[in-house]
Amino acid sequence: MLTAEGGPVADRLPPSALAAQSDMDLRKLLEEIAGLLRSSQFAAAAALCRRVLPGHEGSASLQLLASQAFQQVGDFDGMLECARRAAAAEPGVPETRLRLVEAGLFCGATAAALDELAALERRSESDHAMMQRIAEMYLRCANHVAANRCYRRSAELRPDDARYVYNLASSCVALGAIDEAESHFDRVIALDPRDFGAYHSRATLRTWSARDNHIEEMTALVQRLPDAHPGQV
Repeated sequence: MLTAEGGPVADRLPPSALAAQSDMDLRKLLEEIAGLLRSSQFAAAAALCRRVLPGHEGSASLQLLASQAFQQVGDFDGMLECARRAAAAEPGVPETRLRLVEAGLFCGATAAALDELAALERRSESDHAMMQRIAEMYLRCANHVAANRCYRRSAELRPDDARYVYNLASSCVALGAIDEAESHFDRVIALDPRDFGAYHSRATLRTWSARDNHIEEMTALVQRLPDAHPGQV
């Protein structure tokens, strides 16, 4: 676009206005890429990222989206490189560190990824949501002990969150801690009596006897089961 004098409008704008325009353009790019990812248009998202990355190397948000896009099209080197750039741009943001861990695992840099994950765990011990995500990453590495530790910390921070207690119970099952798992499933049911999965998970923990079982409770539950959930019977 030209001014009345024939020069580009951008040449006539003050630095603050140019910065605002640049921020707006970047937000539009981020929204477009995120939309392509949500709609599973991964090749298009990756192509757009490759086109715009050279002008926005310092944007952690763009690097994170590009890392996701490259992962979806099988460009794992690109996935890792963008994750590294995102972590370098915003080293104190847990999201960038977690992405770096995931990219490292995909690319075979397992030792470095696990070191990074352990450091992230230490820094996030007061963040209940991040501890859940760290636990999930440990599960990808089949490290059930570490996952249990993170699920436990998360449940300690949010003891009345049935989802967190359920994850802790499931983690205990993976470790063979059946009695503890049962107590946690009891807690889930107390917090959310309509969590039908908790009833089922608890029922499959052990072989019950004629005297020690949950038959009456399960029978009563079936009577309350909504018509929309026939598969839960």
